Amino acid sequence: MFKKKLALVLFVLSLILIVSGTSVFAAAEEAVTAAPAACTGPVHIAFTNVSHPRDVTWTPAGFAAPTDPHIFVGSMGGVGNDFRALMPFPPATNPPNPGGMPAGSCVMHAELRVYVDAISGEPRPVVAGQIDWATGAVIMPTPPQVLALGWNVFDVTPQVQAWADGTYPNRGIGLREEMPGGPFKNDIRSRNHPNAATRPVLIIDYQEP
Repeated sequence: MFKKKLALVLFVLSLILIVSGTSVFAAAEEAVTAAPAACTGPVHIAFTNVSHPRDVTWTPAGFAAPTDPHIFVGSMGGVGNDFRALMPFPPATNPPNPGGMPAGSCVMHAELRVYVDAISGEPRPVVAGQIDWATGAVIMPTPPQVLALGWNVFDVTPQVQAWADGTYPNRGIGLREEMPGGPFKNDIRSRNHPNAATRPVLIIDYQEP
């Protein structure tokens, strides 16, 4: 009899807790607080930065002339025989960030868009990343992707955030092959291409600090 009464009491208590919205875990939940937002200023959506006229292809022999309507990413085959498409995105009104984005901004999303005219050889993955102009290296790579004809998009949010944080200088974005392999080449329209609507572009959504 005692066990039945105890079970009934516990059942009634549980109903009261459910109806009142009280939880035995309430104290633990209330103790967890969200971290304060780093940025509280205006949000700029789909900010477009049309970049520097000096797109260039880097090869093992050095930098190609920056006047070609195309830049190229690919490989002549084997280790150390790759070539990279380098695209500076210099500061506009608020150095060192593109287009006047204030230092310390929170980059909500940033993407590099490039237009591929031709693909030859074995399709191979390509990454986008920060440029080291001294060596032509492309570092802090994005996840690899195989390019297709037409527009290709790389999510470069971490790379652009590094510019806003001051943790890496804004030297632009480059493309390089991810894995050595057979010869291949992607022809990408550069800032010198006659069709201005298909030149490389960097689009940034950010919130001011």
